[in-house]
Amino acid sequence: MNSGDKKKKGLDGGWGWLVCLGSSLITLSLRSLDPSFGLLFHDLFIELEIDSTGASFIMSILDAIVNFSGLLIGPLLKKYSYRQVAFFGSLLSCTGLILTSRANSMFYIVCTYSVLGGLGTGLAIASAFVALNTFFQKKRGQAVGFSMAGTTLAMMIVPQLIHLLLNSYGFRGAMLMVGGWALHSTIGACLLRPFEPEIKSTNADTKHRNNSTRSDILLQVENNGMVKEIKCDTSDSENNMLEYNKTEEIKKKSQNEYLRKIKETFDLDLLKDGIYLNIVIGLSLYYVAESNFKLMTPFFLTSIRMSKAEVASCLSISAFTDILARLLLPTIFDRLGFKNRTVFWVFCILVGIGRSNSNTYRFY
Repeated sequence: MNSGDKKKKGLDGGWGWLVCLGSSLITLSLRSLDPSFGLLFHDLFIELEIDSTGASFIMSILDAIVNFSGLLIGPLLKKYSYRQVAFFGSLLSCTGLILTSRANSMFYIVCTYSVLGGLGTGLAIASAFVALNTFFQKKRGQAVGFSMAGTTLAMMIVPQLIHLLLNSYGFRGAMLMVGGWALHSTIGACLLRPFEPEIKSTNADTKHRNNSTRSDILLQVENNGMVKEIKCDTSDSENNMLEYNKTEEIKKKSQNEYLRKIKETFDLDLLKDGIYLNIVIGLSLYYVAESNFKLMTPFFLTSIRMSKAEVASCLSISAFTDILARLLLPTIFDRLGFKNRTVFWVFCILVGIGRSNSNTYRFY
C-alpha cells in the first residue's frame, strides 16, 4: 500500500516499549531454563537410567515442537489477537512444566516437558515477537535486544536458583517452583495489546472489494442454479455431456479455491522467495548447533569433575556476558551502519573458535 493508504501511529515508542517488556517477560519465564536443563535433570536422569543420548532426544523434541509450532501462528493470529495466543501458550507451557514434576519415565518427560511445554512456548514466544515486529520499525534491533536481555538476565540467575532449589527440595519440588516461575509469562502476554493502525480506503481497494463480492455472487449462482437451468434442444446425450463438463469445471474451481485458502492461511508463497529460504535454513542450522551446545555444557562440566555450584557459576557468567552483548552491540552496530549479515558471520566464527578451544582444557 502507498504511504497515503495506511497510517501507523505509535511505532517505535509509546505502548511498544510495554510490548517489549511483555515479550521479555515471556521469553525469560519460558526459555531461561534451557541452559540449566542438564543441571536440573541430572539426578533424575541417573535415577531413571537415561543417558546423554536420551537427554539430547528430549531437548531435540522440545526444539522441534517449538519451531514447528510457528506454522500455527499465522492461522491463529488471523483469528485471535497476540495477547490471546500468547496467554494460551503460556498456560500450556506452564502446565507441561508442572506435570513434569511427577515424571517417572523418559516417555512421560517427552509428553509433558517436550510436547506440551514446547507447543506452549512456541506459541507464546512467536506471538510476542510478531507483536514486537509490528510495533517497531526503525528501532527494531534495539527492541529485540532489550527483550532478549531479560532472558539472559534470567539465565544468569536461574542456575543459582536451580542449585538452591535442588539442595532444598529435590528435583520434584524444584520443578514445581519452576512451573510457578513460568506463570509470570501470562503477565507478559497481557501486555501484548493489539496494534490498531488507521486505515484509509482508496478507490482501488473499494473496486477490489466490489469485484470480489461480485465474483462470489456469480460463483454462488453458478454453484446453486446454473447447472440445473441449462436448457438445450440437442439430444439427451449431448445435454448430459454438457452438464457433466459444467460440473467438472465447478469442481475444479472449488479445488483451486481450497488450495488458494491453504496457501493464504500458511503464507506458503514465502517458500518461493530464495532469500527467505536462505535465511530460514541458515538460522535453523545455527539454532540447532547453539541449543545442542547449551544442552551438553552442564554434562561436559560435570564430566570434568566440577561441582553443581561450579557448574551453576559457569552458566551464570556465560549469561552475564550474553546480557552485555545484547544490550550494547545492537545499538552500536545500528549506529555504525554494519549489516546484520556481516555481524552474524563474524561472530559465528568467533563463537566457533572460542568453543573449540574450551574443549582442550581440563579442570582438576
